[in-house]
Amino acid sequence: ARRREATRVERHERCALDLELEKVKTRRFAESNVEYKEDAKKAKLAKEEAEDEAAKQVKVAARHVEDAEEAAATATRDAADAKRAKERAEAKLTVEREEAAAGMAAAKRERAAEVEAAAERFKEAQEDAEIRRESLEAAAAAAQSRATAAELRATEDAAAAKVA
Repeated sequence: ARRREATRVERHERCALDLELEKVKTRRFAESNVEYKEDAKKAKLAKEEAEDEAAKQVKVAARHVEDAEEAAATATRDAADAKRAKERAEAKLTVEREEAAAGMAAAKRERAAEVEAAAERFKEAQEDAEIRRESLEAAAAAAQSRATAAELRATEDAAAAKVA
């Protein structure tokens, strides 16, 4: 009877120890579950922030592209205006040549100098317009590149947030 009682007490103590071990395991699981949920919330917030930042960068890059396109259009209009001015100056020069042939050589020389100056100004304006157009095209390409990079970062951040 004593042996049976000792066995029963020993079994009872083992059960109590097993129960205590299960309590510890359950508590640890609950703690890790809370940490997992907190990490998931943090990852979700980080993902949303990354998406917001990427959207902002895409908008800014699009605005840069629009500005560059508008400036390129302005440069094209300026070049067209300069071309029309050159054509007017050449027409005026033709008329002046005809007048000079009729005996107005001095006036012709003055006007020819004016036309040549206008042609020189046209040439300079055309060169300036070309330089502006090239720089604006480069700026547009850079802005497009930044927009593409921002979209790529957003995609990577979103993927990283999903993995987290």
